[in-house]
Amino acid sequence: MNHCVLEVEVIDAPTVRYTQDNQTPIAEMAVRFDPLREGDPPGELKVVGWGNLAQELQNRVQNGQRLLIEGRLRMNTMPRGDGMKEKRAE
Repeated sequence: MNHCVLEVEVIDAPTVRYTQDNQTPIAEMAVRFDPLREGDPPGELKVVGWGNLAQELQNRVQNGQRLLIEGRLRMNTMPRGDGMKEKRAE
């Protein structure tokens, strides 16, 4: 099973959108976490929360806040401007 726990800093406050079918709230925010090795750049992820968690994220989380997040890590394929595709963790 895919499971991770990260200590992160919020770099983009949560924004909420809703699904078309049943209007389920979905919150998305960008976070940064410290590198594992000295000299490496910090890592960045998009964090997604659904339902009641999405509402809580929107109401309670702000830029610069440090959080402990827990969940599944997923890789998404995103199109780039040059026509190529790149994988991003979410």
